[in-house]
Amino acid sequence: MKNKIIYISILFSIITSSCDSWLDINPKTDIAADEMFLQEKGFEDALTSCYIKMNSYSLYGKYLTTTTVDYMASIWKLSYNWKTEKAIAAFEYDNTEVEDIFEDIYAKMYNLISQANLVLENIETNGSNISSLKIKNDVEAEALAIRAMGHFDILRLYGQLPQNATQEVLLPYAEEITKGDIPYYNYTDFCTKILDDLNTAENLFLENNDDEDFVNYRLSVNPEEDFLSFRQNSMNYYAVLALKARYYLYIGDKSNAYATADKLIKLCDENGIELGGDNDLNKEYYALPSECFFALSNENMFDYTNTLFLSNLNLSTSRVKNDLFSGRDLSSNNRYNKVWGNKISYGRKYPILLKFTKEEDDTNPSIIYKSIMPILRLSEAYLIAMETAPSLDITNDLYIKYMAARNELVTGFIDSEQAQSEIINEYRREFIAEGYMFYVYKRLGAKNMLWNYYEIKEENYIVPLPKTELKK
Repeated sequence: MKNKIIYISILFSIITSSCDSWLDINPKTDIAADEMFLQEKGFEDALTSCYIKMNSYSLYGKYLTTTTVDYMASIWKLSYNWKTEKAIAAFEYDNTEVEDIFEDIYAKMYNLISQANLVLENIETNGSNISSLKIKNDVEAEALAIRAMGHFDILRLYGQLPQNATQEVLLPYAEEITKGDIPYYNYTDFCTKILDDLNTAENLFLENNDDEDFVNYRLSVNPEEDFLSFRQNSMNYYAVLALKARYYLYIGDKSNAYATADKLIKLCDENGIELGGDNDLNKEYYALPSECFFALSNENMFDYTNTLFLSNLNLSTSRVKNDLFSGRDLSSNNRYNKVWGNKISYGRKYPILLKFTKEEDDTNPSIIYKSIMPILRLSEAYLIAMETAPSLDITNDLYIKYMAARNELVTGFIDSEQAQSEIINEYRREFIAEGYMFYVYKRLGAKNMLWNYYEIKEENYIVPLPKTELKK
């Protein structure tokens, strides 16, 4: 089943080949595409191609997770000879190499969006070729959720500050495949379109699914129906709720962020989905697959993460112990003791992150559970609910349960200020190397970042659009 994520159809790589302009996303082989969608498998292959594109180094396979976006958040201590990486961390967007990276991200993201639109357009014209309304709804919901997620991350990188913005940025929302101009929208209208796609996806997942165990089924393996198997490697109902909670938090709608995260947590409680902890870590599943709503299977990431984490990122013990895990009980915290290891270099001991590494001779079949890149998971839902809870008592109840999964017994926070500060620290600990913290700083409009000694300005948070796509 992992082949669904790892292998790409040659035909679809041709169909969705890159175009001359970032937003000129009309497929070059329309006839071949039409023929493919005359059967249900064509829709399955088209969605599979979406996940392959997500896995590329230009997107969630590298730049948007372990490297570029984390460099922007000053997560890593970069070597003096890492000139491009240090330029990214310094927000030198006019640097040629940096400019190329962000143009690549932009182009690949809209190419992903075009692939989702290819599915959606053919749902309208060829949806009758899908065997059941249930599968048709799932296909459409997945494509809409992927389109929403792609645009949301365009917003988080290239868009204006979500709060107290003085610089306005117009962004293109691609809802169809066209050679014509794609309309640009202001921040409010762009956000509305993201939410519309997410709401429609959520409703489609729920529509015409009357199985008693529907919600749990979305995360299970069904050997009878290949397309409906291994749903944690696809956008599913849980993932849409998690993405909506993330979206609401980012735009500052705390009430809806809490309501959505709370709904998701209760749904997990009802269906036996628990926070990852020792149940994963004792098996060396450091990315906590048991709590992932949506993750990408990607063994190729070991080609660079082994070198990155085991050799190149020489973080000091004090930086990890005294800064990252400040205030934590290091004798029991399972992330500190199991997700971080040590190496000896030139007689000195350095901490190393084990989250996305593997032994060279690791051929165990369970490698599939080690080679995942989490995109949406339960820990985030807990932290969002804690940050936006209507009372300190609710925040503390969630925090105590959350920290129990980290092997720490806590009593809760004494006031809201302490709670908010520690929740931000938890985002940093929990999602390190998952491309998360820059967006936390951006939505808060933070002027300071841990491990960055310069004041962060508004323009630092806004990656310039590619020169060829600047709105005239």
